[in-house]
Amino acid sequence: MVKKIEIIAMLTISIGIFVLSNCTGKKDTSSKEQPIETVEVINRELIKESKNGNCSLKISYAQIEGLSNAEVEEKINAELINKFISGYDDYDIENCKPEDRYKIEVTYSVKLNMNNILSILIKNYMISPGGATHLLEGFAVDVKNGELCCHTLNNSTGFNLLLV
Repeated sequence: MVKKIEIIAMLTISIGIFVLSNCTGKKDTSSKEQPIETVEVINRELIKESKNGNCSLKISYAQIEGLSNAEVEEKINAELINKFISGYDDYDIENCKPEDRYKIEVTYSVKLNMNNILSILIKNYMISPGGATHLLEGFAVDVKNGELCCHTLNNSTGFNLLLV
């Protein structure tokens, strides 16, 4: 398990080294004004801890409610769950051994919620015997159609990777 965590930490650092860039969303150049969607961001939590207390996982993740298009709302919520929780299903928290101890916390903040663009910053923090890793993942989604406008990663090295 420690090897897996070390590999993830090294991969995270390696990804961030590739490119330094800024994320810019799509701009609507049409002369028509689009009605603004009302979106409510709801906080959900997934918490797991080993019986021996060696390993823990706490994920606070966002879900949205209130869109006029239920299909788009469902699409965005599925993508949010994927972005927040995917990658953590491999951790065997129940059977965590003392040498594999780790603590993972995932939080988020909504950075912008206007002009039909919802921007979320996900903060991933992991501490283990091999050290600490901090990964920031930001993305923007158009709440009218559910399309991802922009996606960036930033790790503890301070470098960004533009993914879209």
